Amino acid sequence: MKKRILFLSAILIPSLIFFAVLCIGFLLTFHTDVSRYSELYIPPTEKNTSDLKITFLGTSSLLFQDKDTSLLVDGFFTRPSKFRAILKTVEPDTEIIQNVLDQLQVKKLDAVFTVHSHYDHAMDSGIIAKQTGAFLVGSDSTAYIGLGSGLEEKFIRRVNAKETLQFGKFKITILPSRHSPHARYEGEVTAPISTPAKIEEYKEGGAFSLLIEREGKSVLVQGSAGFIPGALKEYDVDLLYLGVGGLGKNPESYREEYWKEVVEVTRPEQIVLIHWDDFFLPLEETLKPLPPFFDDFDATMEFMLGKSKSSKIPLFLQERYSVHSL
Repeated sequence: MKKRILFLSAILIPSLIFFAVLCIGFLLTFHTDVSRYSELYIPPTEKNTSDLKITFLGTSSLLFQDKDTSLLVDGFFTRPSKFRAILKTVEPDTEIIQNVLDQLQVKKLDAVFTVHSHYDHAMDSGIIAKQTGAFLVGSDSTAYIGLGSGLEEKFIRRVNAKETLQFGKFKITILPSRHSPHARYEGEVTAPISTPAKIEEYKEGGAFSLLIEREGKSVLVQGSAGFIPGALKEYDVDLLYLGVGGLGKNPESYREEYWKEVVEVTRPEQIVLIHWDDFFLPLEETLKPLPPFFDDFDATMEFMLGKSKSSKIPLFLQERYSVHSL
């Protein structure tokens, strides 16, 4: 009997381990087929004649440009793999960053804004600012990330909620916000980060929304699926870039509150979803939704499409490097 138990254990235990590894691998690597939402993508234009162009660069990274001024929100281009992010250390890749800037034909930026200081928003920000001669704008935590990247203090602007900055014709108002629920790595960055570093060193450092206005047009960047009740009630916008990372894992009641506090109060003419893509994949690949371990993309889309239909607010997605105009 004992030999039989040992024999079965020798077979079953490795089989169970193998099955568990397969399940974890599926949860970490499976991607919803985003092509089912292909009708939502903003179509490419052969020639863009608008004064204001907005280029989506994955996650919550957005490039705002007119003929005189270029502003970047976040700018997370390195996008380390899951293996590196979860089990090892991460650091900005200057070659990848330069390749993205070259593809965008950007030699100079006026400012790099960060909505909070997690690595998937702020890790590359100091290097990008340094390579483009830009100011880095964000919290004290973001400032320390910039200093750790070798950016001089004179190129860093530490800001608080309700501050307004002007770059060319752009007026940017920093608004208070919150990260989406159940966020990891809360707290503040209190010293320059030396890279390579663990992702948990990139602490949130507080969260902002960005109201970007230019000649009568207004854009709200809600980089994370969190909110402060009443924080946005004074602001109507033309375009809302709405962060939905992790939204599908939250209950329906939270999604309803998020819509009410961000969309209903700002009354946008159109919505573009951001922070939905798998940021562990290179930017040069076609964007795919986050795997089910991290989010439920279909639940997010079912909710958003239902709200878009009932509110009659058009809803869009953008592919990386695609340009939207106002």
